[in-house]
Amino acid sequence: MSNIRTRDTARLDALLRDLQMRQSVLGEALRDDEETTRLEFIGSCRQEDGWRTVFEAVCQVVRVGRRRFRCEGDLPTGFGLLREEVESAGVFVLLRSDLGNYRTRLDPTIFRGLAISDDSAPFLVINDRQPPPARSLTLLHEVVHLLLGQTCHCSVPAENAVERFCDRVAGEFLRSSEELDREQRRRPELRVGSSADRKSRLGRRLNAEVRRLLDADLLSLGEAAQVLGVAPLRVARLVERAKAA
Repeated sequence: MSNIRTRDTARLDALLRDLQMRQSVLGEALRDDEETTRLEFIGSCRQEDGWRTVFEAVCQVVRVGRRRFRCEGDLPTGFGLLREEVESAGVFVLLRSDLGNYRTRLDPTIFRGLAISDDSAPFLVINDRQPPPARSLTLLHEVVHLLLGQTCHCSVPAENAVERFCDRVAGEFLRSSEELDREQRRRPELRVGSSADRKSRLGRRLNAEVRRLLDADLLSLGEAAQVLGVAPLRVARLVERAKAA
């Protein structure tokens, strides 16, 4: 392992210990308070329920509709709307990417976010080095972990089926499957096997919202990689293939 990788691992371990200690202290204090209400949505879902069911549960926690979110979704205000709703539901949301100074910053590829499942004091921590669209996706992703009752930290790219499931549910908030299907039905030229069809299928993999931000120069390739959970080189190749299709 390189010295840089070893250093990042040590910093991540230290950050996770600090955050878990803070949550533990707060959780114990709240549990000692007889007026504290347990949050029933923590651990209320299973992955086996399917992404649609879990997505509906996310919408019960995050009560910002897609239309309202999209009016602000390209700006920090969009993330702020989501954060406000999640905090109103009883979740503590922090923005953190270092150990107290810029020399200890962690790249989103190392630390994207953290969920600490606790029905008294659930914590979500978002890496503030991500651009606003990526922060929103990470926040929703971590909410899914809470609904599944999971305590874990996430990096980029998503490394297992659970992480991909959380990304699938969170991505539905940005661009629904039904919207993508309606877009295809409105365009009869998208025939099976045609270059347009290939481009459309590739577009699904890129995510329509991310492509729009890329086209408008609101996201760099690196930032798009953070949102999609893939390597920047992979995004560049997908973009070039989409253009050539």
